[in-house]
Amino acid sequence: MESVLLLENIRVLSVGKRMTTLDDGTEVAEYSQVTLELMPDDSVALVNAAEQGAIHLTLHSKITEGEE
Repeated sequence: MESVLLLENIRVLSVGKRMTTLDDGTEVAEYSQVTLELMPDDSVALVNAAEQGAIHLTLHSKITEGEE
């Protein structure tokens, strides 16, 4: 199976997370929902991709190098 870049530079409106406890008692944050601001064509492309397989999101900071 081949990986493809579907969308980039998309505005993230919200990220939903919940705390989960692992078997060893460690609490970790599990990110389960992401709300994106998409154009209608991008929404269709995302739904079509989800129906064909798994989708993985990569988020990056808006802070660029040198602004820290």
